[in-house]
Parts: sequence; C-alpha cells; structure tokens
Amino acid sequence: MDKPAHRMIPVIETERLILRGWYETDLDEYSAIMADEDVTRFVVDAARERGVSRQVLHGILAERLPVSAEMAVRLGRRCGNGSDIWIALPRDYDLGAAKKRLAPEIRTHKAA
Repeated sequence: MDKPAHRMIPVIETERLILRGWYETDLDEYSAIMADEDVTRFVVDAARERGVSRQVLHGILAERLPVSAEMAVRLGRRCGNGSDIWIALPRDYDLGAAKKRLAPEIRTHKAA
C-alpha cells in the first residue's frame, strides 16, 4: 500500500463515509470524480447553500485553500461534527509539517 500524502491527518469514519488524507494513487480516481457532471453540480449546489463560491469550496476540498473559522462553522453544522475538527485538521497538519521541516534546526533541551 502506498503512503498517505498527509500522515498527520487522522481518519474519521461515519456510517456513510471515511474521511482520510489522500494517497498519490488516488489522483486518477479523484480526477475522474471531479470530471463527473453530478459531482460538479453537487459542488456548485453545496457552495451556493453555504454562501461561498464554487472555486472556494473546490479549493478547500482539493486542500489548496485553508478552512476559515466561518467555513469551519458551516462545515461542522452541515456535517454534524462541529467546527472544532475542521479547524484542528489543517492546524495539526501544518504544525506536524513544520516540526518535521524544522527538526534539524531545533535542538531538544533536556531539563537539568
């Protein structure tokens, strides 16, 4: 199995879906899904319902745009899991990536 592109993102499972970080091998299927008219219509309708542009919602779903506090509230209300998870996921990912990137520069100081 290939490695997840975003190892810091936890897996969230509900009765209807599994939310996980994407794998590089998901790209072809993702492209096919986004080319489907029904999916495109859903993104347009979902964006309209949330009072945001299609481009903003698609950017969030494609992990190119951050989730604002307002969007976190909207997503949490719509998904029924609250806003905290939508703020925590990108924050935790960014923090983990920064720690990994800066690890060579930062020395751990042990308490005496």
